[in-house]
Amino acid sequence: MRVLREVNGYTQEYIASELGINQNTYSKLESGQTRLTVDRVKKLAELYKITPEYFFSDELPTINYNSGPNSHSNSGVIGSYNDRGDDKVKDLFLQLLGEKDKIIEEKNETILLLKSELSTARKERDRLIEILNKMPEKL
Repeated sequence: MRVLREVNGYTQEYIASELGINQNTYSKLESGQTRLTVDRVKKLAELYKITPEYFFSDELPTINYNSGPNSHSNSGVIGSYNDRGDDKVKDLFLQLLGEKDKIIEEKNETILLLKSELSTARKERDRLIEILNKMPEKL
């Protein structure tokens, strides 16, 4: 991640802001102290214009620091992302996306259930308040 960031001339602060996190959190991602989420992988892939599978590859990218003939600038670009059709990596990525979708669906179903239960509880509360208000003050 650091190589991608530096090659593109980005600061940690910039990448962190693009991911919606603070620089310290991004630093932990870059150093491997924290794992990337699928959503952050997608955002980074968009930002660097690479496929998300890049982040799951065991191979290091080829870096070309020359932007032209006889050039020795530091503004290099990723020279070649080797998409060998590694089905294992793609399958893993698709599996992770599928799992993420399942988790989101389960979350949405839980939210609907909780909303329904909350609505039922509010109706029951209102019914009990109505009953209490109809009762004589002294029993």
